[in-house]
Amino acid sequence: LAATRKQLGDLEGAHVLHEAVHAARERLLPPDHPDLLNAKLHLALTRKQLGDLQGALALEEAVHAARERHLPPDHPDLLWAQQNLAVTRYQLGDLDGALALEESVHAARERLLPPDHPDLLSAKGNLAGTRRQLGDLEVALALEEAVQAAWERLLPPDHPDLLTANGNLAATRYQLGDLEGALALSLSIVRALPSALEGAVTAAPREARATARKALHRLAEARSLSESGASDLEDATFEVLETARHIVQAPLHAALHHLVGEKAGDARRRLARANAELDRLIAEGPEDDDEQFPNEDPEILREELQARWRAEIQGEALRRDQALKDLLALLPGDPLTRVTASEVASSLEPGHLAVGITKLAHWRWDEERGSRVNDGSHYLAYVLLPDGSPHEVDLGPAARIEVLASEWRAAIGAPVERGVQPGRSTVATELTAGRALRAAVIDPLLDAAGESASGSTLHLCLDDALFTVPIEALPLDEGTGVAKPNESDVPRLGDLHQVRYELSMARLMRPESEAQGASSLLAVGAVDFDAEFEDRLTDARPLPARATASSARLSLWGEWDPLRGTAAELQELAAQAQELLDTEAELLRGDQVTETALTAAVAGKCYVHLATHGWYLPESVKSMLDDEPGGGRELLGNERSVTGFAPLTLWGLVLSGANGADDELARSARLLTAQELSAFDLSACDLAVLSACDTNVGVGIRRGGQGIQSLQTALHMAGARTSITSLWSVQDWPTQSLMKRFYENLWGRGMGKAEALWAAKCSLRRAGQPPRIWAGWVLAGDPD
Repeated sequence: LAATRKQLGDLEGAHVLHEAVHAARERLLPPDHPDLLNAKLHLALTRKQLGDLQGALALEEAVHAARERHLPPDHPDLLWAQQNLAVTRYQLGDLDGALALEESVHAARERLLPPDHPDLLSAKGNLAGTRRQLGDLEVALALEEAVQAAWERLLPPDHPDLLTANGNLAATRYQLGDLEGALALSLSIVRALPSALEGAVTAAPREARATARKALHRLAEARSLSESGASDLEDATFEVLETARHIVQAPLHAALHHLVGEKAGDARRRLARANAELDRLIAEGPEDDDEQFPNEDPEILREELQARWRAEIQGEALRRDQALKDLLALLPGDPLTRVTASEVASSLEPGHLAVGITKLAHWRWDEERGSRVNDGSHYLAYVLLPDGSPHEVDLGPAARIEVLASEWRAAIGAPVERGVQPGRSTVATELTAGRALRAAVIDPLLDAAGESASGSTLHLCLDDALFTVPIEALPLDEGTGVAKPNESDVPRLGDLHQVRYELSMARLMRPESEAQGASSLLAVGAVDFDAEFEDRLTDARPLPARATASSARLSLWGEWDPLRGTAAELQELAAQAQELLDTEAELLRGDQVTETALTAAVAGKCYVHLATHGWYLPESVKSMLDDEPGGGRELLGNERSVTGFAPLTLWGLVLSGANGADDELARSARLLTAQELSAFDLSACDLAVLSACDTNVGVGIRRGGQGIQSLQTALHMAGARTSITSLWSVQDWPTQSLMKRFYENLWGRGMGKAEALWAAKCSLRRAGQPPRIWAGWVLAGDPD
């Protein structure tokens, strides 16, 4: 059971079980019994994976000593004990102790095994790493060349063992001054990574994200050895970054709604059951069985119940993933597996530029240590020029850009509660902060494009915190020659360039087909958050008692104030739909806004407009989108087990009755997660608008960006061709005014969606409204 939980990624649950097995065998068996020694090794490995190196060392030393007493020098069990102990000593900085053990293991395996045996190659690699750290570079080089040559004969170019061998050999050559040799190996790694990503295109979202993270980690390490010839890596790096973005955005999932037949129906039902059970398990938390087991040690009981709960979550996540993969396997045609610079460039119209920005770990070579060190994350951008060549622009440390983004938002007056008058900020402060952000993010990109940038349309793929800022609203410098909309405003980037937000450059390579829905509208708003709660769950099992760690989430979500202005917003939309589209809008409001009602109402709608609160959990709750998923101190205790398997459960929208729920499981029934939103049938939807608020209140700018990204992704996974999301809360009357003008432009004047939104914003600008009022809506996807 412990081994299975570890395989599922539940290290804490596995550790509890390994501790129990070890304690039992220590009571029942003599000190050198093989079963006890195996239990010590299993426990040591788990402790090592959890970061307890000293605890692992004590166990491994005991195992090594016992096996050395009873086994011949070349016995496989003794060699594995020596190797495990050597790795731990290396990690603790005892290089001489590690070297002695690794020399012994290598000599024995060289005597016993053929030259290309994986165990011998592993021993050579470990010994080479220690030799390199001790400064014996020539010996390390010889060992690593032997390992790399063997894996190159035996393995495909994208195999992880060969990629690791290439990286190790590149580091040693770099340290010896062979920059050309290091660059060649780094380039081979980067060129192999798109092949490693191909299979993830049709994987479940969790698996796709994990594959992308591994590829980006290898990419970042390889780039640390290629400063002398980075230009040779630009095509390959662009392909890795944009292919990884493509698979994370789950581009195929929108097509699932078109699948019919018995197999598709069965997979859909299994997917729905797994999603529902997963949401229920996450909401209810671990069981509280203090009364059922009154004599158990509370701490041991708590750990066991949490381990059982985590295993249930992981099991449901695997069932969900399998159902999704079964659906994906039924899709006709070949999926788009790679995003290349040449293909994206050939899809661009004249006067258009494509820019991809990715937050990537920045490794540098530390001469004093003789190794690579993580220097924090940078925002790395690629500008795709008209000739098809990507131009790399390192925008610098992510922390600096995120501070600038946060400062500009604060200067604008966001985020604030919708319907509440925000604090006033001076125009000078907003312009100063906005120009600083533009100079850090946009100006270097336009400089890289040169003359091609003049008056161009910018297709932007953003990442992380940059999702929280409206790029087109960044102020230009004085003297640019662009006309002011009025005396109180200044020219903005959107006055000079048409800005188009893309979730993935794959849309440019393979535009989505026309939405098939009739010109119908679903408008949702005036949600009654205080409505009397009626449990929608159909599970016959009684609701469990809430565990203390789990119930902390209830207080975090807080209470939601009514959005009174959304009633008029809905009425205005309905009137416009009747006049301009000649269609009767369907309205959901008050206590009608439940998940069941929404699921039924969105099907077949061409336009879906949702005006409600949004919720995001804070940055202390990690997700697969974070730099260190599942790491660090956690605010809520249980989220480490949740987020790696259900990353879209950290964000969502608030439905009716949320304030009326009296426990966490009941409340979760009225909190629509991005995971649930992604399962809606929006295959007929041309445009989905989330006029939600609270998207960044109290959660930090990075978590706000991840939440906006996830909600946009969920809409597109569900089938929507285009989405509009709000970046912060805005007063009710400006929201009504902007939305009225937007739909007039779209439905009445025949403008494209992006043009209609910008024209609506400019109307408010000409009326003298500041950016806080008009800049908070961004459109992603098809702009036409």
